[in-house]
Amino acid sequence: MSTIEQEYWTLVEAAAWVVFRDMSLVAQFAPPNEEDWKAFMFYPSMRGEYPERGSVGDLFNALQSGHLVAFGRRSTPDAAFEEIPRIEWSDLIHDVEGPYRRLASGQKVVPWLGIRVLRADTERLWRRPSEVQGRSRFDKAWFQRTYAELRTKQPGLSQNELILELQGAFQDETGREPPSRTSIQRYIKDL
Repeated sequence: MSTIEQEYWTLVEAAAWVVFRDMSLVAQFAPPNEEDWKAFMFYPSMRGEYPERGSVGDLFNALQSGHLVAFGRRSTPDAAFEEIPRIEWSDLIHDVEGPYRRLASGQKVVPWLGIRVLRADTERLWRRPSEVQGRSRFDKAWFQRTYAELRTKQPGLSQNELILELQGAFQDETGREPPSRTSIQRYIKDL
């Protein structure tokens, strides 16, 4: 089955979509001969033709908040495919090749196998670049990602100061007039 016909995506395929929004990359990570995600992501210079439009963290934040639902099998014999409860994501270590827990002893425990998300839901949450540009003058994901980066780099700044920095970064990067403070507050309100 081609990537275009799939109803479900693995977490690696979903991550490829969230980060790059490029169907050819999603196909590269489709079973049975999927490319190695960690190797692909290790050298940014090797993937220069694929601009990053999101992050793996965006995918896991959506799973943890319940905006995206995942399905999998518990790692017990004869486990059925079921919806993974939202609470599970709060203590899993974010690894698209298999989220896991680390016990106090250091042992790695993989509670869920064969994790999948609905492709349609993933594409609805992270639109194609052409859809975003067609509907809005501004890319909400860019503002959310850049705001999170600024907040990490400059933790002492207030939200208002960070918004000013964000507006400046937008203007420097695009050469366009940034959105209003109110618009940016709407973009970042859930962060």
